[in-house]
Amino acid sequence: MRFQTKLTLLLTAIIVILIAVLFYEFDAAVKGYLKNTAIKNFHSIVETSEGAYFLFADKIKTRTVDWGSDGTIRAATEKILALPDGEERASVVEGLARYFREEKLKYDPAISIIDILDKDGIVIVSSRADRIGIDEKEEEEEFHAHRFSEALVSKFGEAFVTNVVIEPDEGMEPMIHVVARIFSAAKDAGGNLLPLDAVMLLHFTNIEELGNILSGEAQIAQGAISGRVLFEYLKTAEIYMVNKDRIIVTPSRFIADAVLKLRVDTYPVKACLEDGKEVAGEYIDYRGIKVFGASMCLMRDNAVLIAEVDAEEILAPLKELRARFAFTSILIALIGALITAILSRRFLKNLQPILVAATEVAKGNTSVRAKIKGSDEIGNVALMFNHMLDGIEKATGELKDAQTKLTRVNADLDQRVKERASELEQLKAGLEQTVMDRTKEMKEKMEELEKFKKLTVGRELKMIELKKEIERLKA
Repeated sequence: MRFQTKLTLLLTAIIVILIAVLFYEFDAAVKGYLKNTAIKNFHSIVETSEGAYFLFADKIKTRTVDWGSDGTIRAATEKILALPDGEERASVVEGLARYFREEKLKYDPAISIIDILDKDGIVIVSSRADRIGIDEKEEEEEFHAHRFSEALVSKFGEAFVTNVVIEPDEGMEPMIHVVARIFSAAKDAGGNLLPLDAVMLLHFTNIEELGNILSGEAQIAQGAISGRVLFEYLKTAEIYMVNKDRIIVTPSRFIADAVLKLRVDTYPVKACLEDGKEVAGEYIDYRGIKVFGASMCLMRDNAVLIAEVDAEEILAPLKELRARFAFTSILIALIGALITAILSRRFLKNLQPILVAATEVAKGNTSVRAKIKGSDEIGNVALMFNHMLDGIEKATGELKDAQTKLTRVNADLDQRVKERASELEQLKAGLEQTVMDRTKEMKEKMEELEKFKKLTVGRELKMIELKKEIERLKA
């Protein structure tokens, strides 16, 4: 692979890595911003919805207190409580029930039933005759359908709301129960109205209105603009309420007929009902989809108010930004690669004369020089290369001279060696002749010595024998 290609690939890879790191940081920053903004916005929305819910609750409580203060209802209830069972009492009960049906219910279509309960929680008057005699205190204890016991000992102006329920004996519509104590028109010594041992129970069926208030559609119907944001610009946003039994009590945007049928056991519900904590963050909703949302704990009403939106919708702009960033990154990478290729080609073009000169030097031609003019790094390299070639050429010349001298010295030495060898040969021949002559002389002397030895030995033997003979003769 050519150096130019390697350099281009290297610099392009560096550009791609830098772009990838920048893309990662950009993606994380934008995602975090969108997520945090959505969570903050929905926390504000759920706080606003909480206020709207309390206004709705105050509205129906005010209606209950107002109707409980109705002069006709007060007087008739006080009379019924004072009368024993009989025709007269039954007549007053029927008259008050007719008043409920003909005068009160038509005034507010959101109210389906009006009941008057005695101190034991028994329905003594109702807009529906079939409810007379029902023990609502027992239903309070068993189903927590209303707050009769609190209302029976309350002060004037107080009312108590119970979250959305369905009671088959009252109808199959979800409803909200509101109770308030009935007070007499008479006053005590302190100027306070005297309480009666009776409670008014109103059954509100305006659950749809509550859902519209929470979502902002009720505000839209009144001409508001701000309420449009949630449902018109965020297609997956919704606000709903869950009761203490973890059942949704307001309409769902995604599931039809969900009121009091859909169980919601998500993180915000658990956090509120189990730990009493409100949350704002990212979690999985009742559809199994990742959402950004926030919750408010309505501790007074044992309910949780939740506002949330699909995370995918909030992060949708990030997808477009990613696509644009990816396109821009690819374009930058291509431009970077092109610029790198051009610069590397220009850079290598200046190195080409040095490469050519180096090739010639490799062939043995040290007289070649790199022809580059310039004061940059490449020019300095070429200058140093030429200096190096000058040194090589000078050293080569000196080496040739030294080789010539060495050849002459070797020839001289060879001649001297040959002469010395001839002299040695002659010396060797003379020495060999000398050795031969000396050897011959030594041989002759040896022979003479041998003869002398033999004579000497004979004489010694004779001397011994003579000594022995003399000894013998002496004896």
